[in-house]
Amino acid sequence: MTRKKRYTGPESLHLYCERLEDIYKVIMGMLKYEGDYRPKYTDKWQLMVWAKEEEQKAASFEFCNFTNTAGAKIDGVLHTTWDSDQDDYLHHKLAVAATNLAVDDYGGIVEYFPDWIREATAHYVEQKIFDELRIFSGGEGGFSANCPTHKLKVTMRKAVKADRRQLSPFSEIINKKMVKITGWERLKCWSIVDWMVNAHEDDKLGRFIKHMKKMYPQEKNKRQGPSFREVFEMTPPAIEEEWKAWVMETDPTV
Repeated sequence: MTRKKRYTGPESLHLYCERLEDIYKVIMGMLKYEGDYRPKYTDKWQLMVWAKEEEQKAASFEFCNFTNTAGAKIDGVLHTTWDSDQDDYLHHKLAVAATNLAVDDYGGIVEYFPDWIREATAHYVEQKIFDELRIFSGGEGGFSANCPTHKLKVTMRKAVKADRRQLSPFSEIINKKMVKITGWERLKCWSIVDWMVNAHEDDKLGRFIKHMKKMYPQEKNKRQGPSFREVFEMTPPAIEEEWKAWVMETDPTV
C-alpha cells in the first residue's frame, strides 16, 4: 500500500510544470526537432486545469464556445480540462493535450488535417511515457474490451504475425474520420508512427506533418499519397509492408 498525498493548488502547479517539461522533451524527440520549438501563433501553449467539472464547463464555453466538460481546445493555442481526481488520468490527459497542441501548430494550423496522424502522434507520446493508452482525444469512443491498452509492442507483433482481421489496411484507415477509427486501428496507426520515428534516422515524421499541411488542404480529393511519396518515397500499401517487417524484426515477443 502507498499513502496518498494531497497537493495544494501551487504544489500541483509545480508538479505539472515538471511533468510537462518531460512531455515536451518526448514530443520534440518524436519530431526530432533540434533545440527549443517556439509555437508559431503564440508565445506558449495554454493548458488550463479546473478543480471541478462545473468550472470546466463554464471555461469551455467562455474560451472555446463549447459546452463540453471532458475537454475543449482551440487548435495550436489552448486546451482546457478538469481534474477528475485521478492523478494518473490527468497526467495522461495533459500528455495527449500537449501533443495535440504541438502537432496542430507544427508547420502551421490548417483547416483540414487527417485525423489518424494527429491521434497516432498523441498515442505515441502517451505510450512512450506511460507504456499504456487511456485517452481518445477525439470521438471519445473508448477502447473495446478485447483491445489491449498496455504491453503494446508485444501485442502488435502477435497481431501482425496472426494477421488479425481487426487491423484494417492502412490505406483504408488513413481516410477515416476520428469517430470511425476503431481501437485496433488506432493501435496500428500508433505503431506506424513508431516506425516513422524509430526506423529512420532523420526527421521523417516532422517532415511528413509539414508536407501534409502544405499539400493536403489544397488537394481537391484530399489525397495523402503525395506526402507519403515525397517523404518516405513509398505508397501507403508499401509502407504497410515495410512496417510489418519492422514490427516482426524489432518488437519483442514477451
